[in-house]
Amino acid sequence: MDMDDLKQAFIAWNEELIAANTPKEETYITTKEAEKLLKVCHSTLWRWHNEKYLEKIKIGNKVRYRLSDVERILKGIL
Repeated sequence: MDMDDLKQAFIAWNEELIAANTPKEETYITTKEAEKLLKVCHSTLWRWHNEKYLEKIKIGNKVRYRLSDVERILKGIL
């Protein structure tokens, strides 16, 4: 491995590190979308919010859920 190979490897590693630490824009979904994705009813979402399992987000007078939180539940990561 020469200096150019080492330099390219370091640049690639640095770009991966920057990409991993860059905050991603959050996507919010409606209650109906959360119910459909999780295959649960409205009362289950209400209970999960009270148990802090899946927190709802109030945006103005609308209720939304973070898509990342829903995906976490779907993947089984508690």
